[in-house]
Amino acid sequence: MQGKYDALCDRFDTAEEAYGDASGPRPGRYFDDYNLNMSMERGHVEGALAIYNTRQRITGGVQIDVKQIGDEFEAYRRRNADLRKHFRVDEYWEQAKAYQPTYYEARDRIMMVAAPDVAALLVKIEIAAVSLDDEHADSMLADARRLLSNGRA
Repeated sequence: MQGKYDALCDRFDTAEEAYGDASGPRPGRYFDDYNLNMSMERGHVEGALAIYNTRQRITGGVQIDVKQIGDEFEAYRRRNADLRKHFRVDEYWEQAKAYQPTYYEARDRIMMVAAPDVAALLVKIEIAAVSLDDEHADSMLADARRLLSNGRA
């Protein structure tokens, strides 16, 4: 269970890292200056760029060519979509996400069963440390108290 989930997450992380390396630095002007995002339709992109120009006009700043910047952003967005597809980033994310309910259910079932020994307690400690779930912490602490106070350690 843990191994399969870790493998799915690792595959996604590796693909996302390769995508990040290939896509290069994020051009801040699109996102910070013009307030664009990758999910915007072309009309919304041009609207955000028109708002930018309005602000620039009011403050005496330099205005931009809305069509040119819109075209550049579209090319940037297409390139990034192609890279995400090439590295299968979204496909791997969907696979990991699809496995999560199975993983979480199995993990929660493990945490509901009393640990019979210190080796099982260690598994519960690892789960509680990663999940940061209060019920997992309570279960792990109850087992630790029981096992350690009975001299089984």
